[in-house]
Amino acid sequence: MSSVEKLELEIQYTPSLSSKRFSSRDELLKNNITVCKNESEKNRLNYDCHLNIAYGRSKREKFDIYGDDLPKSAPLFVFIHGGYWQLCDKEMSAFMVKPLYENGIRVITIDYELCPNVTLEEIVEQVKKCFKWIAQYIKQNEIRKVALSGHSAGAHLLCYGINEEFMKTISSSVELHAFFISGVYYLEELRYLKAANENNILHITDENCRRLSPQYMDFNYLKKFNFHAHVFAGEFESEKFREHSKEFAEGPMKDFLKTFKIFEKLDHFDIVEKMCDSNYELILLIIENLKN
Repeated sequence: MSSVEKLELEIQYTPSLSSKRFSSRDELLKNNITVCKNESEKNRLNYDCHLNIAYGRSKREKFDIYGDDLPKSAPLFVFIHGGYWQLCDKEMSAFMVKPLYENGIRVITIDYELCPNVTLEEIVEQVKKCFKWIAQYIKQNEIRKVALSGHSAGAHLLCYGINEEFMKTISSSVELHAFFISGVYYLEELRYLKAANENNILHITDENCRRLSPQYMDFNYLKKFNFHAHVFAGEFESEKFREHSKEFAEGPMKDFLKTFKIFEKLDHFDIVEKMCDSNYELILLIIENLKN
């Protein structure tokens, strides 16, 4: 790979460089943190929640439940945050609670350890562990409609959460929707970039690169279940991010695809920031699929 090609890939895999909303990356990222944190903090104050439930032994192996006062069998929405497996947390990931709660939908936000404290493979195993707990929660509460969602690196991790063991536990009677938002689904190019993997912070190797790339996963087991996929990206994301979503929708998810959409005039950040808005198309899609 030439230096010019590598520089172009660095730009393509740096989501903040594709946005058209702000004059600088710093402004964009500051706005994203402010919006997500403020909306999440308001939701913790305004809604019944159960915080910091441990699913493992490490500090960040925890999740939060919003809407504990809803009926036990209320529809459930689960969210895995992004941040290139190195940033963000569940505390700033509850921005969508208000419109979902007001439609009778309970929300769980998931945390996990971050690189370099752990490897990407270890994060994948943590998410699988968390989904074992969620599967039991769904089963015990007799929840019949579930939406699982992840943004960016969270969409990547969602692919491992919906493993066959998880699906078998919740049973084929559960209607399950997976919302993959602006995800990264193959790691070959990203592996060598400072944008996401400086000094190989993710510990990607020749041996595990394909295993850690959902684009190459076999999801045929999902055919036995009531499973529906929804794949999204923003118009103002890089060509690579749009490409990832399109290829994932047309490849591994083609037999389960219910929705594929490139949201006009949205970038990698406001595609989720807007989830605090009850009139936002993505929120309306989630509500429609969980309540109908």
